[in-house]
Order: sequence, then structure tokens, then C-alpha cells
Amino acid sequence: MKIERYEVVYANSEAEFVQQINKMIKEGWQPLGGVGITYIEKQMQVVYHQAMVEYESEYRGNGGPRP
Repeated sequence: MKIERYEVVYANSEAEFVQQINKMIKEGWQPLGGVGITYIEKQMQVVYHQAMVEYESEYRGNGGPRP
């Protein structure tokens, strides 16, 4: 399958991050790779990030409309 769309999700709290990821999964997106966590020491802030992809459907790849 071919990747149609790529997006990186960022959030400053685990709860917000999980909510965003779950919403995208329900919309047909899939996580690509693992979760990244960055700690910004000067700001005492944690940033969660995850690459998300949406694959081209086989139906659309054959020239048909997206279901």
C-alpha cells in the first residue's frame, strides 16, 4: 500500500496526545514507528510526538473514488 498522507502529532500532555492519536486512528490513520518524547529542560516541558500515516486504499489506487 502507498502512503497517501503523512502527519506528525505533537502534544504537551499524555492525555491530550492519546486523545489526538485515538481520534486519528478512528479516522483511518495509522501510527508509523514509535512514540517520541522530548524533555525541554529550560522550559521544564515534555513534548510527545508520533508520526501518523494514511494509506491509499486499493480502490482509489485503481482510479476509483475514495470510499
